[in-house]
This record gives sequence, structure tokens and C-alpha cells, in this order.
Amino acid sequence: MNMRPLYCLASLLAFSVTAAETLTVSRLEDRADGSKALRFRSDTGLFQMSIFFDAAQFDWESLYRNLTEFNNNNQRTGPWDFDLKTVTPLVPAYWITLDGQKLGLWYAQRPSLEDIANKRFRGRFAFAVNQAGDHLLEFKPYRPFTVTWLSTRLETDPEDQLATNLTPLRPPTSLPAAAFADPAFWKAQRQKLDTTHTLYQKPLQHILTGPLRGSGWDGWPLQVAGYHWNPTNTNALKHLRASVDGVIARPAWGRLQEDAYGYNGDIGGGSILRNMAFAYHMLGDELGAERRALLLKKLALQGDAFLTQTLLMRDYWGGSLLQDHGWRALFDFGTAAMHLWGVIPEADRWVAYVIPRLRRALAAAPPEGNIPGSSYYSIWLYGQNVMWYRDALLARTGEDILEQPALRRLPAFLAAVYDENRRAIYVVENGDKIRVFGSQHLLAAVAAKFRDPVAARLHRLLVESALDPEAHGNHQGEENIATFWGFLTYDPTVPEAPAPSQPVRQLIWYKDAGFVQYRNDEQDVALALRCGPWLGYHSQLLATGPCDMMECRPGMGHFALFVNGEPILMSPDLGYRLDSRTSSILLVDDHGQIGDAGYPMSIPSQPHSGAQVESVRWDPRKNTGVIRLDLKRAYPAALGVTHYTREFHVAPARRVICRDYVVLSKPRRLSWLFQFQKETGGEIEKTGAARVGPLRIIPQPAGFAVTGQIAPSPVVFSYSSKFNKFDHVRFETSAPVESATIDFEMEW
Repeated sequence: MNMRPLYCLASLLAFSVTAAETLTVSRLEDRADGSKALRFRSDTGLFQMSIFFDAAQFDWESLYRNLTEFNNNNQRTGPWDFDLKTVTPLVPAYWITLDGQKLGLWYAQRPSLEDIANKRFRGRFAFAVNQAGDHLLEFKPYRPFTVTWLSTRLETDPEDQLATNLTPLRPPTSLPAAAFADPAFWKAQRQKLDTTHTLYQKPLQHILTGPLRGSGWDGWPLQVAGYHWNPTNTNALKHLRASVDGVIARPAWGRLQEDAYGYNGDIGGGSILRNMAFAYHMLGDELGAERRALLLKKLALQGDAFLTQTLLMRDYWGGSLLQDHGWRALFDFGTAAMHLWGVIPEADRWVAYVIPRLRRALAAAPPEGNIPGSSYYSIWLYGQNVMWYRDALLARTGEDILEQPALRRLPAFLAAVYDENRRAIYVVENGDKIRVFGSQHLLAAVAAKFRDPVAARLHRLLVESALDPEAHGNHQGEENIATFWGFLTYDPTVPEAPAPSQPVRQLIWYKDAGFVQYRNDEQDVALALRCGPWLGYHSQLLATGPCDMMECRPGMGHFALFVNGEPILMSPDLGYRLDSRTSSILLVDDHGQIGDAGYPMSIPSQPHSGAQVESVRWDPRKNTGVIRLDLKRAYPAALGVTHYTREFHVAPARRVICRDYVVLSKPRRLSWLFQFQKETGGEIEKTGAARVGPLRIIPQPAGFAVTGQIAPSPVVFSYSSKFNKFDHVRFETSAPVESATIDFEMEW
């Protein structure tokens, strides 16, 4: 297809379009009420519009808030893109209509560090044209604000496409959810539980008969299963029917306010879509003919609204391939689409969109099988929504996404970083010591499909601990859900891998992820760090949206050190203000790394600085190793860091050495921080060493002096915080230096 650029000038606006011959654009109209309009002619399909704004006259201070909520003390935070209380946009926002039909409220991207410096906003949205011909886009400001439209581009959607010639291989009756309505299915499950699936007897009886079945909408199928397990409970059926009636009556799925983030979409909207699609099949005729018809009508309306919002919110959850909100919401939409394909005509378009979209997401996912930071290192958040889609897609098309490296290799990664004795994985971020919950469905499926002995062993261990709050960190609802679906997937004939050799001594490096973990159980120590792009080098190339290409801690070189299974040097809560002083890193003249700007939650559209794991060496005969990081590029050029390496030396002794070598363009004062939870306790000894709980940190500078102190780490808490307070050890050069070599011996 020939492509030609089209240019249109309106006022000071430079308008460029690269389009197919079927796309022509006329003049952008400025209207007296402050709104704008754009006329164009096109064929059917998906299109994307990009807008750049000059915001020199915008009220930037309106994006900042002093927080007293969440146990905070009036700390300044920002820039925010939405108001924390109303969840409505603070950045420039417009109501957008296409041919008189409201698409919804669109708003500019969270401003990047570059755009903040240049006083600019930018943003993209996509939309579907369902009929060829002339069309009108209209933009009405959400509220008064002062920006100038600098440049706009309309083009055929460069990211998403609608697949053609898709036909299901099998009918909807092949879906796992459809079996729920068949009494013979439950008879077979009872028989399995008494014979081949005795592993599940205790947790499944708890799940199907206990008061707590599952958390939120994700647990709704367990309510259905509980009814089918005991079909004489007519009150259960009344409750299920009433919950469906309540959802049908809701004016929107997700947030109810039309101007709120997540209206008719995001995780909330996606989970309701999935579960109401489940309901149609799981309860079958027991819903009643009238209710089933009303439910399908509502599902058609909400599915179309969800797809519209997904396209509109391209720079937020809608365009995020891997970030948690987009990842989970779109896999739920895919599950709903698979369940309604061939049931209602609207689902044909959903399927045409979501199959290629989710293939893109899986292709961008970490290929080493590691659980990314975008899912908070949680296999539940990363894997469970994917598994519902996997089961439905496999049933309808025969395609099995478990063959994708990101999912196929996940059990091997989990086994490598999982401490079976302490029932946790050791990472860096989100508390560092992560309890594993909600994994049984994925592990059972990988074990069954590939006869994977590692997945089979992990699966058994995690089923056996499914009712133990200490093992899963009080996530009983999520455990119930994954355990139930794991039961339906379990193949008891898969042999297990043997237990790992004890004591575990290892130094492992996931090169793409930039993740390193050292563990020596004989010395009661583990060390974990991540140095590289937030989601890894592979994902950085394929997931480039503003909410995928982010940085969540300006702290390359930061690490967690575990003694006796607990993080002693650890990762403070990221909260609502990113600050280098909450990482175990080097400060230069009291300045931190690139991105040390106090941004809340994460820095959007932030390319990786270039800091990296340079090498990892391990001698398994001597149990010695060296981890070497190149950190020079993590710092702004103005600080003059011309060389900076950090090394960790490990050996079969109750000691780890952190060795820094820094060269600067001119003498500067250097400070080294080591983070810990306040309740652990910290003090500077008379010798100059620091004591943190069971750990001593002994500075050994080469040719210069350092002084030590204990100081509070400036955490601004968020809604998800545990509200723990953090301190840090700070060792500082007594005078400016031009180069420095220093060892920190950490012994316990």
C-alpha cells in the first residue's frame, strides 16, 4: 500500500500525517468555545492520533500535592497525572467524540523528565473506524487549562491491528467453564479427589465448603463451584443470580464515574467482564432464559466499551503490554472474548483485536522466565489472569501460549530463587523476601503439558502449603482461587524432580533481566540485586509505551542482603516519591542518580541509563564469586562520574565485601548509603563501623577518611504501604576526593 505524508496548517499548528491512500485529512478547526475538530476520510480499521502541546503557560504547580494521607506528614509529591481523591485527570484532558459518538475522556501522558524540563505535554490515543467514508473527530476541554497545540499526527495504527479470517476450532461448549453446568463433571471431580487427586483433598474441601472462597471478583467462580459441589443449597443459587442481576444493573464496569481513571476498563472492568462471561457458561440454564439474554446484552455493551477505552487509554493501562494494569486487564478481556466468540456477534471484533494484542504482550515478556517488576515479582499477578486466557484460547483454537518462553521457563526461574525451607523467593524490591501465592494453576499446567518435573515438585509443595498463612503471607483468597484451578489442571502421573542438594550454594545471573542472586545456606546468607532496564533488555525493545518503559527506583547498584532468611539491608517502600536516598547507593555531593526528581510511583517514558551487570564469576569448587557492576551511566553527566564500578565478593565465610571504585572529573564529597528497616536497629560503633541488627558494616577506605551516621530514609507512604519506617547508614568522605576505592565488609 502506498504511503504519503499529508500536511495541514491551522493557526500555528503544524499538522503532519503519514497515511495510506485511503486516509486523507482536512483542516483542523479551532472553535470559539475552545474545542477543536478534525475532519478526515478513511477506510475501516484502527487509527492512532498523536498530539504535542506547548505547556509554558500551564499551571504546573497544579500537578503537585502535599500529602497528609497514608500516615504522611505534609510531604510534597508530584507531578501527578490524576487527583488521588477523585481519580480524575490533572493533566490536559479532552472529551473526544467520533462522528458524534462519545469515545470518552482522554488525557495527556504522565510527563516525562524531558517534557517537564521543556514544559511540554504529549499523548496518543487510538480508535476504530467501522465504516468507510468521511469522519469527524471533536475535542472538548475537560476543564480550563492553558496549552497550545504544537503538532498533531493521524495515521494508521502502528501498534495494534485487527486479525482477519479467524474462526474457532471448537465451539463454546469446549470451554472449561462450560463443564461447570454439567452434573457429570462434578461427579468426575469427586471421584478424582477420592482417588488420583488426594493431594488436593484438604485444601479443596476447605475451598468448596469454607466461608472464605476467594478475593473479589476473581473468587466468583469458586462461589459457583461451591454451589455445584452442593447443589441442594438453593440459597447459594439465589445469591449467585442476585449477584449477576446486580452487575447487569451497574451503569459501568470498573469505576462508575465517567471522568475517573478506569471507567469501563482497567483491571476492575476486565475482571467483571471475565467473570460475567464465566457466569453465562458456568450457571447455564440455571440463570434463566430472561437473565441470560439480559446478561448477553450487557456483556456486548461492556465489551465494546472496554475495547474503546483500551484504545483511548493507549498511554496508560490500555497501551501497556507488561505493566500490571494493562497486562491483567487485557488478558481478562481476552478470556471474555474467547467465551463469547460465536455467542454474540460483537465478540468477533474483540477476538480480532485481542489475539494479536496478547501475542505482542507475550512476545515482549521476559524470555528467561523471571517474574518482572511490572507484576511486583508476584506469580499470582503475573500468571493467573494469563492462565484463564490460556485455558480458553486452547479450548477454542488449539493454540497453547505455555509454549512461549516467558511462561515455559517460569517454573525453572521460580525453583532457582525459591528457598524451600523458608518458603520465599529472594529478590530486590517489594519487601525483597516475597512469599509465593497463587501459583498452583500455572505450575500444574506447565507440569502436565511438558511433563516438567521441576514444575511438578513446586506444584506439590505449594498445594501442601495452600492453607498455611505463614507460607503464603496471608493471601488465602488468592491461594484458594489458584488451588481450585490447579486441581482442574493437575496430572498426577508427572514425576517430580528431586529436592535440591543441601545446603544450597549458588550464584545465578539472569543476564536479560540484569538480576543476580547469591545464596549460601551454610552461611545463612543471600544477596539479590537488579541492574539493567526495569523489565529487562528484551522487553525494553518490544514494550516501549510510557507505562512499560519506566524506572521505578533511581538506584542502580542497590541490593538486598539477607541473613538467616530475613532482609537486613533491604529496599525501603518506594511509595509516592522516588528518592535516591531510599536506595543503598552512592551519592555525589549529596546528589543521586538520573531520575532523582521525586516523581511519584515511577518515572514514565524513561529509557534505561546504561548501568549494567558487567560480569559474574563463580567457582563452584571453592564457593567463591565476584559480581561486577558498571554504574557510571546511572549518574547525570553534570556530576562528573567518569568511572564507577561496584563489586560484591562472596566466599564461604560469614562475610560479603562490597567494593566501590569511583573516579570523578573534579573533587567531590561522596556518601554511601545502606538501607534498613528502623525496627531492626542501627548504630555507629566507636570503631567507626555500623551495626545493623546482626550485621556489622566495616568501611575500609584506601587513603582517605569517612565518617558514619544513622539517618532516616525519606519514604512517602502510598495506599499500599505497610507503613514501616526506614533508616540508612551513611558513610561520607571527610573531604572532597577525586577518586575513591573503598571496601565495605559486611559480616554477621
